[in-house]
Amino acid sequence: MAELAQAHTRLGQWERGLELDRRLVRLLPEDPTIRYNLSCSLALTDRTLEALEALEAAITLGYDDVEYLLCDPDLTGLQNEPRFVEIVRRLRLQTAY
Repeated sequence: MAELAQAHTRLGQWERGLELDRRLVRLLPEDPTIRYNLSCSLALTDRTLEALEALEAAITLGYDDVEYLLCDPDLTGLQNEPRFVEIVRRLRLQTAY
């Protein structure tokens, strides 16, 4: 299902990808990658607050690839948000050790 969600997203079918990512989170709520993908889908559909919340949840669950997060085109719309900047700062501190 994750691959299907990603395929919809890559085809620009963001709402369908989001729907599948929400289902995946219900099925696997502790998976950091699924939460990260949900954040991407939310960002692509201009749900900024929810996207940031999902991103924080992904990090809490163990997502730690700050370099990918910074270059992920799905999250471009979040990069100027103060909360995103703070998330990146905290993640960098967290992964520095």
